[in-house]
Amino acid sequence: MKTRIILGICTAALMIGATTANAADLIPPPPPPPPIETYPEVSSCIYVRGDIGYASYERPDFVKNLPGGIVSTALGEEFEDTIIADIGVGCEINENLRADLTLGYRSNARVQDDFTSLDAKYKAYTAMVNVYYDIGNYRGFTPYVGAGVGLSHNKVTAVSLPVTSTSGSKTSFAYALHAGVSYDINEALAVDASYRYIDLGKGKSGGDAFTYDKLASHDFRIGLRYRFLD
Repeated sequence: MKTRIILGICTAALMIGATTANAADLIPPPPPPPPIETYPEVSSCIYVRGDIGYASYERPDFVKNLPGGIVSTALGEEFEDTIIADIGVGCEINENLRADLTLGYRSNARVQDDFTSLDAKYKAYTAMVNVYYDIGNYRGFTPYVGAGVGLSHNKVTAVSLPVTSTSGSKTSFAYALHAGVSYDINEALAVDASYRYIDLGKGKSGGDAFTYDKLASHDFRIGLRYRFLD
């Protein structure tokens, strides 16, 4: 009797297990979750910049052709300090290296000497290709150094002395050395403060009454750089 009961229980258990297995076979497995779409992080390398500043000129190598065939080279000629402005477009090549093309304007600076024999004005337009090395980003601050080469169109205007001279101009090779620091206002915008040593090359007045060479300037600038983001 007990044997029959045990066999009955086992048979019932087997039948329940088989029924459960068959039911599980009838229920399809849940579909896999859809793949998560990922997009590569892409940013444009292009930026634009604008700077304004103050230029302090060194005394250049100056030559004046005076009446009577006299040539003078040391009469204390000075170029007055003046305002400068630059605009440019560039590319961040990688996290440390960037390059840009800038166009600059140097406003009228008075040119005089110690003996009241020279009175004129000087201004210039520049086009420079510059390369910079960003040393690293420290809490938003990025110090950098750089160098540039290009052209300077040097103009002498409003010449009143010497009386034998007139306005004149000359386009000359120019080069620059940069040092500065930028601060990231946000991902796209940075403020930039910099020092630039620039050699503007040669220039002359009309009639070759005077010429100058190695006209160098110490420029202190502040500006903004805007980086285009994709």
